[in-house]
Amino acid sequence: NEGGDINVVSLFGDVNLHQSKVQTNASLGRGGTVNINAKQNIFLIDSNLYARGSPEGGNVTILSSANDVNLKSTVVQTNGSTGRGGTLDIKAKKDIHLIDTYLNAIGSTEGGNVTILSISNSVNLKSTVVQTNSSTGRGGTILLDAHNNITINSSLQTNSAKNTAGTIVLVANHILVQQNSIIEAKGALGGGTILIGGSWQNSNPNIRQAITTTAEAGSVIDASATENGDGGTVVLWSDIYDVNSITVAKGTIAAEAGFLGGNGGNIETSGAILKLSGISISTNSIHGQTGLWLLDPT
Repeated sequence: NEGGDINVVSLFGDVNLHQSKVQTNASLGRGGTVNINAKQNIFLIDSNLYARGSPEGGNVTILSSANDVNLKSTVVQTNGSTGRGGTLDIKAKKDIHLIDTYLNAIGSTEGGNVTILSISNSVNLKSTVVQTNSSTGRGGTILLDAHNNITINSSLQTNSAKNTAGTIVLVANHILVQQNSIIEAKGALGGGTILIGGSWQNSNPNIRQAITTTAEAGSVIDASATENGDGGTVVLWSDIYDVNSITVAKGTIAAEAGFLGGNGGNIETSGAILKLSGISISTNSIHGQTGLWLLDPT
């Protein structure tokens, strides 16, 4: 009863899917697998890719081994209706452009995993929604990894309606979270983890440090608990030992405790140069202890 495998492959050229529907769903089993693989460019325009399942979502992989991946007005889903969300991997040798696109790896018992990786160039998200939310379990993971730049004017969500939120990581030399972007790891029983440009005090060597990290005015980054739990962790970081490093935080950052109980979470904004004009920060707690805002340099 599981979904099957669908492979769309161009060994030497491009893959172009316009107004296409590719699906390998399962009503009584795990969603199937969709592989779109091209040597050169991939274009998915006004298309739908589904690997939904019950209980668990399936897998979607979109890979350009030598060039770009471009998605516009496209929906990709690996949702699990009664179990875990599936996996969704988008990888390109060069640039990845996602415009007006929905990427969903939503699960009931646990959110799924979304990875967007540019090996040698940049990742750009505009008016796009990425979700690894969960209704009853823990939120999933979202990883954006680019060699050069990450630019987002979009929404990233790994929330949990009844449990703890998941993890969002953005890794690149230069990261720009533009106005109107929303990055959320909010959970009823606890906020999640949002790492942008590095880890807490560079404690995780597996997370590459940014040179510049910017959150513009009008952006919202939120790892709060929503009911009864502790706030999560938010880090905006650039390499504090690189003289060219700059962290600019002008938006809203929150890691609040739940309104029924819990302690506030932890927020770090660090860089060799730190600019915080217009920033709004909250690690508040109604019933517990206020959390920590760490600035480096102070």
